[in-house]
Amino acid sequence: MAASEGDPGFLKALDELRELHKSKGGDYADKADPLRNYAVSATDNGLPAWRAAQVRLSEKYHRLVNLTLDGRAPNHESVDDTLMDLAALALIVRSLRTRESR
Repeated sequence: MAASEGDPGFLKALDELRELHKSKGGDYADKADPLRNYAVSATDNGLPAWRAAQVRLSEKYHRLVNLTLDGRAPNHESVDDTLMDLAALALIVRSLRTRESR
């Protein structure tokens, strides 16, 4: 039996996530360090960089819960946008934890 190539929708979302990361990096990041904004924010608040990103992850998660509890349509960021941000933030937390352990 051949190995699965993966779910097409999932693989498409991964491609979108890559582009989202690069695009947001152009807005928020430093060319030398695409995750610099987390390090600076963490320093400002006395946290490790990964913990600052984890706080953002938690905030986005609770936003998702609030948006989906009553089924109302959001006025600003869509549920899909929030889900992509959650995926990105989870990987950012992982990347920053890896950096710290080196």
